[in-house]
Amino acid sequence: MLNLGGVLFTDFTTGVFTDHLEPSKMVTVWPDYVEIGALAEVGGRGPATFGPIHMKDVLVALTKVAPKLKTPSFSRPAPIPASGASSDRVTYSSICSRIQQFLAPNDILIVDDITVEPALLALLLPKDAVYLHQFVYGSIGWATPAAFGAAVADPSRRVILVEGDGCHQLTANEIGAMGRYGVNPIILLFNNGIFAVEEVVMGNSNPDNIRIYDKLAPWQYHKIPEAMGCRDWFCPRVETNAEFDSALQKARKHPGASYIEILLGSKVIAPGLTPEVIDRMYQIGPPKT
Repeated sequence: MLNLGGVLFTDFTTGVFTDHLEPSKMVTVWPDYVEIGALAEVGGRGPATFGPIHMKDVLVALTKVAPKLKTPSFSRPAPIPASGASSDRVTYSSICSRIQQFLAPNDILIVDDITVEPALLALLLPKDAVYLHQFVYGSIGWATPAAFGAAVADPSRRVILVEGDGCHQLTANEIGAMGRYGVNPIILLFNNGIFAVEEVVMGNSNPDNIRIYDKLAPWQYHKIPEAMGCRDWFCPRVETNAEFDSALQKARKHPGASYIEILLGSKVIAPGLTPEVIDRMYQIGPPKT
């Protein structure tokens, strides 16, 4: 296996440790040296290291000797199907299906390390839309300042930020910066009253037994923009699918920024986070065989 750049093999990058890669058969090309894991057990010294060898030179050499392969073609996948009646309370499934219908060409979708993020990976993006996330480091709260940066970098594109309440409490001050500089993102704030990515995923699957440092203060999220000096923002709270549909339509047409607080209910956890998945994600390394 050829590892270009030293990819970190963590929970997300390995499919929650289901990759079954053999480190001893890995050749890792760093910027200025190469490690060959096949020799890792020789004398117990770890991988054999060769250098200085520059990555650019390795890639140029590979293009000369590697076989030429035709890029495979794949059929276009189906979008996330519609879910949830209008009068029903919002659920993770109904929200994801509505985000699917809401996305427009050229949008920039930014998703934080929230528990629904794996489900959002199934979104079918419109033409020229992009999906931004940072799997490797899992920096909780990264997405709010990233959305500000993306909106400043390209005002011609609409930034859609999907954020959780736990993550948001770490970097919500960037909302004030958004208002100061007049950017117009559409923020979808998932409020389930629990720091789920920290408390549930990171080792405690019982949401009723929350560590004191993970307990969230009960913020009035939809009032944050006004409190931070943001003017002419559209800031509703929604509980039903009909309210969410209406809020999305108004947000798309609104000339300024929008901040939609989605009330999921207390301690509601995203589907798919079964105890088995959580146990795998909490491991320091791949499962023992």
